[in-house]
Parts: sequence; C-alpha cells; structure tokens
Amino acid sequence: IVVAGLAGSTPHMISATVLALSRLVYAFREPLRDGHVVDELLAAVLVLLQARSKEIVKAALGFVKVCLVAMDRQRLEVHVPAVVAAVLGWGDESKERFRLKVRVILERLVRKFGYDTVLSYVPEEHHRLMVHIKKTNDRARRDKVKKREAWEQ
Repeated sequence: IVVAGLAGSTPHMISATVLALSRLVYAFREPLRDGHVVDELLAAVLVLLQARSKEIVKAALGFVKVCLVAMDRQRLEVHVPAVVAAVLGWGDESKERFRLKVRVILERLVRKFGYDTVLSYVPEEHHRLMVHIKKTNDRARRDKVKKREAWEQ
C-alpha cells in the first residue's frame, strides 16, 4: 500500500513515499534479503532520480544509500551501472546540495565493489571525482595506520 504513493500527484507525496520506503527497507532488511522486492524498488527509485524536483531527488538519493546497506553484494552488483549513471547525473550540480550525497554513495560503492569496478562504470568527465575519492581513502587509511602504530608504542 505504501508503494502506491510513488504515483502521487505532488512531489511532496512522492518524496514522503520514498522516505517511508527507505525506512521500511532498512528496518526489515533481513527478511527482505531473499526476495526481489528491493530490486524492483531500487529500479523504480532510480527512475525518480531523473525528476527535476529537488525534494524527490533528495529522498531518492537517501533510498539508494539505504539500499547499499540493506542489499548484499551479489544482488546489488546487477544494479551498479544504473546506480552510478543515475547518481552522477546530480554529481555536478552547480550548488553543493547533492554533491556530498553523491560522493558518499560512490565511496560506499567503492568500499563494496572496489575502485576499479566502480571506475569502469563512471564516465570520463567524472574521473576526477573518483581520483579524489581514492586519494581521500588512501590518506585516511595511512593516517589510521600511523595512529595505531603511535598508540602501540
């Protein structure tokens, strides 16, 4: 019954539905792991990322982040090209509104699938962002090792 809100007439109703679905998927991620409900919802929400309403896009990006946590690697692997393509459509928006959410989603994809796998789906114009993500992750890893070594001494 909640999914019916995706066909709502106002952006507010659609975004509220996507937020509710995000919460439901997160809360019931264990029972939903075996079914294909989340796959179908993710496909539907990726279509919503093409909407011009910023309210809908914000909710859809949040849903994608929840799916990265809720879905296991094998089921999510099928959706990686579509997720990268849909998310990067908002990565270079002139204002900072969605840039951080896009970067966090890409970082989680890199963590789950590896840098080279995600980079193969990223268009050439966004490779600078991927290089930045890699440098940031490498720097954080080096700092963590340094802190651990300093603590052990």
